[in-house]
Amino acid sequence: AGHSIGGYMSVAYAEKYPERVERLILISPVGVPDSSTNNFAAHVKTLPFTKGMTLKTIRYLFDKGFTPSMVLRSMPGSQSKQLVLAYVERRLPTIDCPEEQSVFADYLHQSAMLRGSGEHCLSRILTLNPGAYAKKPLLYRIPRLNVNSVHFLIGQNDWVDVEGGLDVQSLCSKRRTDGLFSPQINVYGIRDAGHLLMIDNPYEFNSALIMAGGGEHALS
Repeated sequence: AGHSIGGYMSVAYAEKYPERVERLILISPVGVPDSSTNNFAAHVKTLPFTKGMTLKTIRYLFDKGFTPSMVLRSMPGSQSKQLVLAYVERRLPTIDCPEEQSVFADYLHQSAMLRGSGEHCLSRILTLNPGAYAKKPLLYRIPRLNVNSVHFLIGQNDWVDVEGGLDVQSLCSKRRTDGLFSPQINVYGIRDAGHLLMIDNPYEFNSALIMAGGGEHALS
């Protein structure tokens, strides 16, 4: 199983070592849809000048390998920690206890302050067009996996579009109709949840995870 970029890595692992994988559980995986029909330049032209320039700058910095953690590490510790705390308060309303907010923000901040490692692969795998898309979309790779089943868990309010999982499901069904092997695909939507669905709605997330793992727990 893998979450976000970890979902992408899980598919790559299954491609290389299919004999070690029985099923995949992809939790809000990045890099599923195909962005080849998107036109970044045309999209920028539809935006106000300031927003367009900001988006172009972000894309340029991302392509050069800059990451959010690098930005935090360049700031004074008190400012970067306050920025992370503001993110937790704004983006994770389900954590409404101030003490829990502080502890979780401290965890995220300490993780970001560590020397960069996996973050440096992001610009090699993804591109901003204008959202985060894989240079080698999983849409066409998952149907060719030699694994029994793949399960998508995606939040109702996630920036990862559930349509990606449904498109994979359609392609796999077509391959099986054509007499080719393709994994069985299940797509679970988690209500009232964003990208951190295990925090936003832990009860429904856990229920879906149990079912994806082969259990019989039902979604409430």
